[in-house]
Amino acid sequence: MSTTASSSKNPTANSILYKKAKDVKRLPTIPTLDARRTLRRFKTVPEFTKRRDPRLHVDWASFKDGEQEFMVNGYWAAYDEEYQELEALWLQLTRKEPQEEEKRKSEAEKKKKSKPVAPVVSGSGSKKGKGKEKEVQVIDSDSDSDTNTEFRESCIGCERAKLWCLFTHGTNGKKVACDWCVECKTNCTYWSLQNLMLPEDVPVPEELQDTAHHGCTHVIERYNHIAQMCGAQMKAILSPYGLGKNFGGRVPLLNYHGGLDVPGELESGVKKRKAEESVVEPGPSKRIRKDKEPESGEKEVEKEVEKEVGPDPEPAVDKDKGKEKEPGPEGNGEETMKE
Repeated sequence: MSTTASSSKNPTANSILYKKAKDVKRLPTIPTLDARRTLRRFKTVPEFTKRRDPRLHVDWASFKDGEQEFMVNGYWAAYDEEYQELEALWLQLTRKEPQEEEKRKSEAEKKKKSKPVAPVVSGSGSKKGKGKEKEVQVIDSDSDSDTNTEFRESCIGCERAKLWCLFTHGTNGKKVACDWCVECKTNCTYWSLQNLMLPEDVPVPEELQDTAHHGCTHVIERYNHIAQMCGAQMKAILSPYGLGKNFGGRVPLLNYHGGLDVPGELESGVKKRKAEESVVEPGPSKRIRKDKEPESGEKEVEKEVEKEVGPDPEPAVDKDKGKEKEPGPEGNGEETMKE
């Protein structure tokens, strides 16, 4: 009992650390005549961590037998002190916990009986100003009793102030104000659930829809922004060294559905498609075609043919006007007559 009284008066590290009996660390019991307490067969306890093994001392080998035995006895003295302290704390908590549990239950029952039943007027009725009165017991948030809390209407302000949240005012649109919020002229955080319920034919508004789609688009935009920044930085790093000429800062981006779009593949596909569309039948070439030089035999045959046929007649040019004279029908007639 003395150890228990001392531990309650002078709090120790263990009493501050352990608040429940199940959490208290239990050390194994080692008798006084145990061989592990001797110098020759000394062995430490792994659960006891407040003193280290004295044999790990730097000068342990140079110590005499008396000094070594003194250090071993100091280890076991600290162990016995810790063992007694933990056992006393465990015994104290084991006796104290049932008493505290009974005391807490009795206080909860007294508080439950002393709480008055307050009439609450719900402003979510069909007729304004005429609410349906229901007897509701407002329970303190600190109590741990298993009372039925199925019907409990309370706003955040009354919850924090630990007040009864009474609704004796009519509806204001979709919102209901309690007496305390009306008196303090603050916005009541209570919303009528019946007025918030949508009819069957009315679609769900956008603000009430699932935000997964918006979160997905935000993630995709964020990834594309980071990828473009990394591509620009890589291009700036490679350009001074003349590396990555075909890179161009193109990085794979995410599309609307979350798939990867590689810019290089897209550009090559577009170029290939344009090339296929622009293919048409080849027209006459504007370049001067250079035929192969004929051989010596072919040149002689061509010269003989030119001598027999003669050169092509040069068109008559008017010296005054500098234009070619086209042969008319009269000139052609005279030549035929002469022939």
